[in-house]
Amino acid sequence: MNNKTTAVARVSSNELSGCSFCSHSIDGTMNFAAAVNHYLTEHGCTLLHVGQEDVPDDDGKPWETTVAVLAAK
Repeated sequence: MNNKTTAVARVSSNELSGCSFCSHSIDGTMNFAAAVNHYLTEHGCTLLHVGQEDVPDDDGKPWETTVAVLAAK
């Protein structure tokens, strides 16, 4: 991250949430790419990281999800 970053947003393929910067609904569960593209195109964010995260499922077993971290200037 550079020193001009003013905010960081996170998108997960396991979450339905709102955009950190506007009222747009972010549905990473149905369309992860569209959620990431919203931050890139609508807010000019920079993609910092895409990776995997394990979260517990209903039985407590690991569930693999994809996450993206974006920076706003």
